[in-house]
Amino acid sequence: MDLTIVSKQIPSLVKVAKVVFPKWDDDQAENYVLSELSFLKERIENDYGLAECTEESLIQCFKKSMRDNVTLNKSANLVYIQPQSVKVNGQYVKVAYYSLTPEGKISVVRQSGMIIDITRPKLLKNADGKVIGGEIELLKPSYPKPRWELIEFDESDIERWKKYSHVKNSKGEEKKDSSLKNANALYFSGVAGGIDSEFMRSKIIKHALGKGLGTNKNESLVEKNNAPILDIIEEEIEQVEAVNNLPDYEMSDSEEKFFADELKKATPEEPKQDVSFEDL
Repeated sequence: MDLTIVSKQIPSLVKVAKVVFPKWDDDQAENYVLSELSFLKERIENDYGLAECTEESLIQCFKKSMRDNVTLNKSANLVYIQPQSVKVNGQYVKVAYYSLTPEGKISVVRQSGMIIDITRPKLLKNADGKVIGGEIELLKPSYPKPRWELIEFDESDIERWKKYSHVKNSKGEEKKDSSLKNANALYFSGVAGGIDSEFMRSKIIKHALGKGLGTNKNESLVEKNNAPILDIIEEEIEQVEAVNNLPDYEMSDSEEKFFADELKKATPEEPKQDVSFEDL
């Protein structure tokens, strides 16, 4: 990724930030953009494959994080940014793919007011210690006072998620393989060949934030709940990006410092194991 190209988009990004955060002045919006770009730069330098992704896809990840009001700071653990290959005009191109972590989903839904609080997922295990289910409680706004709602998951849910993962990671006839060997490895890495405990907790959070709030299981709670707001923001973003007659932009001292060292293109080492907690 050529950061000199990104620097030219800073005025547009600042305008987008002011749309998302209308109470901010120009300095606040600019400082926010520079701070988040530094977090994005850190991810590009340290995360396998991101340096090979297109600048456009990485900037889109940043815009989506603004829309969701979550930081790209890895220590906050709110966002995944992962490289994916897509076919464009007969050729494969690497693009950055944005999604929310379980903690990120909780943050966005709390901001929406759909839930007030959420408990840590509890796991159900059999006599061998194998995870066979789990539950979580959501504190939801209600009258005359908030109420806790229990959401439960069992082995049938785990099997359904596993089958979906297998189909997603398979091609052609492999999709019909009953062994589900192409499912995320974390479905098999737990005690007694079961699902990994922490992975199960992340799946519980993800699906509870749909199932427990009355949304269709195939819909994203975050997108559904914020759809009207997001439509307005996307429209504003498109208008900002359509402005082609912006005056020449003179970089400030803080921007020059940020973009002083261009990203070195180095071939990252291959990961030892292709396992991810992000398994949509």
